[in-house]
Amino acid sequence: MKAGFAEQVLLSDVARHKDEAIAITPTALNLAYSRVPHVIVISDACRNAVDPFGPLGTVSGSPAYDRPGIIVGIKKSKVDVFYATTPSQTAKEFKGEGFFTKILLEALTNPPPDVRDVCRTFQVQPQSCLRGPLETYLSSEIPLRAAKESPSFDQTPDFTVTSRKPLSFGYAQAQADTGVAIAREPSEDALETIDLPQSMKDLRIRPHDNPLSKNAVLDRLAVAVRSLTFDPDKLASLVRDAGLTESVDEHVGGERGRQSFETATGYSVVGDEVSNVLLSGGLEGEVTMATANRHGTDVRLYPPTRRVPSGQRGSVVLVFKSGTLSVLPILPGCIGTLHLRDGRLVSRSFEMSAQLSRNAGSGDTELRNISMRRALAAALSSTGNLRRLGRAAGDSCAPFIRMSKRADPTLGIYSAYAYALAGNSKGARSVFDWMRHYRSLWNAEGLPAVPVPFDVAMLAGRLSKRVAWDRPRIAPFCPMMSLGWSVMNSFPPTSAIHDAILAAGKHRLNAEWTTFRRSDVGSMLNALLRGEIK
Repeated sequence: MKAGFAEQVLLSDVARHKDEAIAITPTALNLAYSRVPHVIVISDACRNAVDPFGPLGTVSGSPAYDRPGIIVGIKKSKVDVFYATTPSQTAKEFKGEGFFTKILLEALTNPPPDVRDVCRTFQVQPQSCLRGPLETYLSSEIPLRAAKESPSFDQTPDFTVTSRKPLSFGYAQAQADTGVAIAREPSEDALETIDLPQSMKDLRIRPHDNPLSKNAVLDRLAVAVRSLTFDPDKLASLVRDAGLTESVDEHVGGERGRQSFETATGYSVVGDEVSNVLLSGGLEGEVTMATANRHGTDVRLYPPTRRVPSGQRGSVVLVFKSGTLSVLPILPGCIGTLHLRDGRLVSRSFEMSAQLSRNAGSGDTELRNISMRRALAAALSSTGNLRRLGRAAGDSCAPFIRMSKRADPTLGIYSAYAYALAGNSKGARSVFDWMRHYRSLWNAEGLPAVPVPFDVAMLAGRLSKRVAWDRPRIAPFCPMMSLGWSVMNSFPPTSAIHDAILAAGKHRLNAEWTTFRRSDVGSMLNALLRGEIK
């Protein structure tokens, strides 16, 4: 795994050929245009992260199926992805046989009696089939069977399912007296115990929400994140049950960077120091001293209205002393905080500059709520569960990314990826439209509109030179999330992207947010300094 949901199946020759790998997520996205009504991708493989600075750290796989060039009028295929494990788990084998595959084949060929049904097919004789969704059965059966093994182990399958049977409504007819006697006065014998009808005994008693599976908890947590108001105690309980407490605490408790610049625009870096600030056309930004008691660097930037060279109008590259770098947008009126660990960008956030925040009347409670939502989205993303935010959430992303006037572009990026991973292209476009037209915060201070993040434009299918140069522009010039590089070819046109940028994508390090080694992306930096990319 390179990052949450950016994973690749390594093939046998990957040691000699770095691209000998299959990228699962873009494969599934491309298969939606295969014209095959229903496609199932099954991965019975471990889902472990590798050393970002090791030989596998920059492996860049390709999709197993390429998206057709002409897709207008095509009815999208239903694509389901079955993973043997959740991210960071190992897929077990016994005597050379995959544990997940064994149970999957059993369910398909000879379903257990308590979940068996009879299906009418084209065969002469009726066939046995599984009653209910396959993923529901496997979500319960695999953890239970794993716990009964000797020695026992943990294994929970994971699913991305877009195929659902049509729902229907029904009602129960009135029945004759069942013989249930209910006492009129409270007593110890208020209810008489009777035998259930035989038809009731045949119902499946296997629980849908198996306590050994976290899938149901993660879905409830995703719903809580999307709500405008939430109960802190209930939320903490869901986070604990989902096993995300450490990840959420890490993001919520992260050190806050600088809150204001004279230009109301810039970045604070925590966990590393900035050695260079590169802008288009060979220009450089200003590195300032960090505030007291904080290890890092601050970078002051100038929005276009401050009468500085036009090179500072879109993207900025921060080069760190550890030898890595990150490509970032210049967001007028916003200050970004970057947290680095071992040279890799592990989290980022944006806040309205303090002088603008005071004018907008934003309070500490609002800031804490946004911080919590951002931490929850980051935790879901880093564990490969971001798609749950976009599942059955409707088409409006405004409640999630618009918290009063403190619109954090990071939340918009998370929301767009959640929709795209859930197969909701309309939802991804709604994020783009909302971010492109919401300008009131910045116009009030005479600042230009904040650019639409590259990731959001790409996932919405709005990545073109015309849109990139229209106001508000698209920035930065490449995906900010590592996952974006994996799915880039699934959201054409890539013809709008400079060749040096596409080549650099193969060298990104394993990190949630895009991070490069400076020594790997010389061509991209030269194109930036020549003014070819902004």
